[in-house]
Parts: sequence; C-alpha cells; structure tokens
Amino acid sequence: MGRNRTNSVSHRESAAYTATKCNDPKSIELLRDFWREEGVFPIDNRGDTILHFIAIHGNVSALKLLIEERPVSGQDLKIQNKDGNTALHEAARFGQLKIVKVMVSLDSEILFERNSKGETPIYVAAAHGEKEVFAFLADNNMCDEFTMTRNDGSTVLHAAVTHECYCNAWLGVMDDEKQKHILALTLARILIKEEDWNFYANNCVENPLIQATKLASVGSPFKFSTEEPPIEKTTRGYKTLILMAWGVLWFKRVKYCVHPRLWTMKDDKNMTPKELFDQNHSNVCIEAEKAIKDLANPALILSTLLCTINFAAVFTIPGGFDDKSGLPILLSKPQYSELWMLMFFIGAALYDSVFTMGTVLSVLLSKFDSDDFYIALPIKYCTVIISVYYSTAFTVLGCVQALNVENIFMDKDVWWLVFLLMCLGWYMGLIVLDVCYIVFDYVYYLLNYSFLFKGNKHVM
Repeated sequence: MGRNRTNSVSHRESAAYTATKCNDPKSIELLRDFWREEGVFPIDNRGDTILHFIAIHGNVSALKLLIEERPVSGQDLKIQNKDGNTALHEAARFGQLKIVKVMVSLDSEILFERNSKGETPIYVAAAHGEKEVFAFLADNNMCDEFTMTRNDGSTVLHAAVTHECYCNAWLGVMDDEKQKHILALTLARILIKEEDWNFYANNCVENPLIQATKLASVGSPFKFSTEEPPIEKTTRGYKTLILMAWGVLWFKRVKYCVHPRLWTMKDDKNMTPKELFDQNHSNVCIEAEKAIKDLANPALILSTLLCTINFAAVFTIPGGFDDKSGLPILLSKPQYSELWMLMFFIGAALYDSVFTMGTVLSVLLSKFDSDDFYIALPIKYCTVIISVYYSTAFTVLGCVQALNVENIFMDKDVWWLVFLLMCLGWYMGLIVLDVCYIVFDYVYYLLNYSFLFKGNKHVM
C-alpha cells in the first residue's frame, strides 16, 4: 500500500514537472491541481519546487495561472533547493526575463536572497552571460556592493570573466566570440563607481584584468592567450593580422573599463596585465608580422612596376611634343579633351603607385609591437590594398584611353573591349573585397567603439 502511494506521488510529481514545459489546457489544469494541493512541495531530489521548474522553462502563462489560483507569497518565492537557489536564481540563470519581471513585481526582496555560494540573482545572471536579465536588474537600481559580490569576495566581473559568459552574438562565429566580452565591460563600469579597489591589493581575490588575460577571455577572443597559442594550419596570411588586432582591441576595452590602479598591478609571477598579454601573444605577433611582410613585398614590387610604367608614359604621350613650344601636339588638335583624360588617368595611377610604395615602406619599418596591431597596421593594410587596386585600374584605363587618342578604335565596334573592362573591374573588386572584408569589419567596429566611448572618463 505504501509502495503504491509512493509510486502515485512520484508519478504525479513527474507529470507536474512535464506540465511546466507546456501551455496546453491539459497541462495547465494539471498544474492548477498540483499547486492547489501541494503548493511549494519539492518535486525532485534536488529540492526544486514547481516554481523552480516554471522559472527554468520560462512558462509565464503557468506562473500567472498559479498566481490567480492561489497568491504566490514572498515566502513561496524564497524557497531554496539544495544548492540554495530560489526560483528567481533559476530564472536568472536561464535568462527568463519575463519570469524575472513577474517575480520581482511580486516581491522585490527576493533579489537579495543568496544561494549556498552567496550568489544573488543578479550575480547569477552575470555569471551565465544573461545580459538582458542583468540589464533589467541593473536598470531597476538592483546593483550595489551587496548584490554584486558573493561570500568569497568575488564580484560579478570575476564571474563573467571566469565563465567566459558575455553573450550577444552578431555576425557568425568570430563575432560570437568577440561579443562575449560586452557584458564584462558593462559590469566593469558599474563596479568602478562603488568598488573599493584597495580590496585587490590587500586580499587574495585576483585583479580581474589579469584574470581575464590569463583565461583568454579578454586578451584574445580567439583563444590565443594561452601559454602556447595554437595557431591552426588554416590560419595564415591576413587572418593572423586580424586575430592579433581583435586580441589587442578586447584587451584595451577591458583595460579602460577597470580602475587605472589595476593597470600596473602585478600577479603572482610579478607581471602586469600588459606584460602577460604580450608574453601570451608573442607567437601570434610573430606569425602576424611574417604574414604582413609576405603581403607587403609583392605589393611593393607591383606598385614600383606600375610607378615606372606610368612615369615613362608621361613623357611618351601619343602625338609627341612640339619642337618649338615643348607642349603636346594634340593640345592644339580636336583630340585635346581625350588627351587631358589620358593625362588624368596616368597622373592618378602614378600618384596611387607612389602612395602605395610609401605606405608599404611604412609597414615594413613598423616595430610590430602589440599596440601597432590596434589601429596602425589594420589601417595601413586596407590602404595598401585599396591604393594598389586604384593604381592598377587607372593604369588600365590610361592604356585604353591612349589607344582611343591614337584613333585605334575609330569606326570599329569595340563593345567587346568595354565588356572585358567591366568584367576585369568586377573581378578585381571581388578580390579586394575578399582580402579586405574582415579587416574592414574590424576597422568599422573600432571606429564605432571609439565614437561610442568618446565621452567616457577613461578614453583610449
């Protein structure tokens, strides 16, 4: 008899658990009956109640139904499982924003409940990367020194860094990695306002900037901050440049969001965050330097060749020069407008070629410090590619215009040449887009970030 009753209760608890995931009439009716008879009685061996599972699954309609059936008191919401988590802790952990809003509206005091580790709901939201829940609680003035720390003194910034939970993916795998750090920055700004930074000098809790660099969460969003950065065989060429650039960018973002006192603090190995970052990224920096030089040398040769061709073309224009005046003969002919167009193409190609050579030499003479990968090298890389493209395009157009000045195309159908030039320009444009897109994306994000944080106290 006792066994049958135990099996019946177990079956009912299992059915109630299943019903918390559904919104169909049968499940709603089952939840209503269970809530009316059992209330907040634990339904599993972890001590979770029906409110815990409703919070986990984000079943807002079920929660509102229970409130209508029998008012949910603050004591009901404060019931903890064996880990000390309340239903609000679970809602925060799984990012169930609607559930959080309903529970907070019922009793705001549950925001200060701590689990067995001393973590409040807002701390749990930060640790698991639930940005929307964290932002809601922060916007409602639920952030203070009490709610943002746990028993061992760790702050929400430590939690976000340790668990690598920063959320908010944008544009695929690479952007998913880089956006993991956004929440850490939000937390840092909040902590700076009220945090006692002497705490890190006098206690065993680690400087979050050093901690982030060690864990590869800030030093490199692509996991290159380990002691032996594992560069894959497929990661070559300009990709190593952009990986290094992202690493420097995210390190600087966190650096300028923590208190300046932490910038020069040293870890147990007597290293500052910057020294640790440079050490852990030394292999990546070397690979990126080699890749940039491998790309710069062909660009220098090509730009020199184009410069030589266009420089010679200036003194060998069609029609020759007048022996008396020294001016081009065609200036006094009907083709003078075509001649001016030719000179424009040659001059533009010559200027772009010289500009490319200067930029390439500037790249080759760089120190290739980690800071160079932040702005200078990505900008120079894009500049070289674009200037080579334009110098080549203007050289081709100058050649075609020279044939036109010589009346080579007179009374001839040259549609095929126009079509060929269009195809060539389109193909070259695709090549430029292919080799520059990732760098353009980085520069675009960098500019947005610079303008976004222009008014901050700690600027870059």
